[in-house]
Amino acid sequence: MFVYMKNTPNKTYAILLLNKPIGISSHRALQIVKKIYNIKKAGHSGTLDPQATGMQVICFNEATKFLQYNISSDKTYQFRVALGIKTDTGDSEGKIIDKKEVNVNIDEIRKAVSSFVGLSNQTPPMYSAIKHNGEPLYKIARKGGKVEIKSRQINIKNIEVLSFKNNQIDIICTCSKGTYIRTLAEDIGAKLKTCAYVSLLHRVNIHPFENEMMHDLDKLKNASDDELKQYLLPVDMILKDFDKIILNPEQLNEIGYGRFITLEYESPVICRLYDENNNLIGIGGRHKSGNNILKPMKTLKKYVL
Repeated sequence: MFVYMKNTPNKTYAILLLNKPIGISSHRALQIVKKIYNIKKAGHSGTLDPQATGMQVICFNEATKFLQYNISSDKTYQFRVALGIKTDTGDSEGKIIDKKEVNVNIDEIRKAVSSFVGLSNQTPPMYSAIKHNGEPLYKIARKGGKVEIKSRQINIKNIEVLSFKNNQIDIICTCSKGTYIRTLAEDIGAKLKTCAYVSLLHRVNIHPFENEMMHDLDKLKNASDDELKQYLLPVDMILKDFDKIILNPEQLNEIGYGRFITLEYESPVICRLYDENNNLIGIGGRHKSGNNILKPMKTLKKYVL
């Protein structure tokens, strides 16, 4: 399902689940992984703040073609909300800009937190990578600037209070793409008639990688070549929510040249495409010209004939 060749790294296409450590950016973590695996091209889905830890899905070479289908996936976070203090960044790295008394009990906290389940509109923080006229908001914020930020619809699929001690709430939450946990923490504080910031943030998983093992950078640095190979996952795992279609040699040839094919049944809207040896060749989808017309969308280079 994937190819790993130490001496020809550009033929490697696979997925690595990294447990990003605290203190470095997602981009820096990606560069370290590329060096460890001797890979020239790689990408990741879902940027984490430097002070956050947790799952970072890294795709090598051809696998980067499918990253877009993971960026929009649901994510689960475990985080700590510190009540009574507000910072300008919404996390422990920022300057304290407000303090308020905290007078709540665990039942009030659970009620307030549970009220966030479902669809709502959330305004992203100024300290974010969202761009305004081509410039990231966090750069504008660092210069003391402010811009009007449009709210976005988010979906909190599940949220649960794990503990409450010393004015700090531990929470686990599964949410949609675009949810800012720092903003969620501040909104929880406001709901409790105080203020708040995120003191700890860990991304537990990104769908569909709920049960797969993450790997620490230190473990990767000390691993043998064989161990590095074992840590890789097949690229089609990022696509496993989509239907699977196996193509015969004639269909494979047509898809390889970018041509449409006619199926004997209704084509899925998006599907994984395999050859008869169960090797992933790419993804396809239904063409507007007919429900049984399948078009290639993205294919791995080794199958472009």
